[in-house]
Amino acid sequence: IKDFPSEDETTGLLVYGYIDHEAGFTFEVLAAGRIEENGSLTSPIEENTDIRAFIRVEEVADNELHSLEDSAEMISAIYENKIKMIESYNVSEEIEETRAMEFLDDYRHPAYIDDIYVCFFKKSLKAEGCWVRIEGMGEHEIIGVLLNEPDQDFGYHIGDTVAFNMMETEDGRVIPYVAVE
Repeated sequence: IKDFPSEDETTGLLVYGYIDHEAGFTFEVLAAGRIEENGSLTSPIEENTDIRAFIRVEEVADNELHSLEDSAEMISAIYENKIKMIESYNVSEEIEETRAMEFLDDYRHPAYIDDIYVCFFKKSLKAEGCWVRIEGMGEHEIIGVLLNEPDQDFGYHIGDTVAFNMMETEDGRVIPYVAVE
């Protein structure tokens, strides 16, 4: 708030939410203003065009958020230039497609929706979960990059490309997995 002209009158921020593939769910600050008792943001709504400010969802998880869907068209028109800059965070159609795969939802990181908790299996080792960031799709699998070093020797290391599939368990759950020979 300190970067906006009327910080002493500012009690809230107008933000636009999007998914940054690398940094997770993010809000770009469009403007600052005063939040009224009904949750609406009113004047002075001042845009700071000199800087861009970002807030990661984890930083405001305990804050009150209000949707301004009724004003979305007007807001989009006013802040069109800032919102257009966010288009640079668009991802491939394949990654977009995996975001719509509801069976992955239970394994997604809450703030990084492209990061999936994948179970690694190898004979003579205990099953181990690791984080994999989705980068695309293969013919019958999802392709990603391993984000953490496994505790055991599965033959994969942090930064390696990993192809994972889905398997149904006896209790009917579907889990993402990698089976290593």
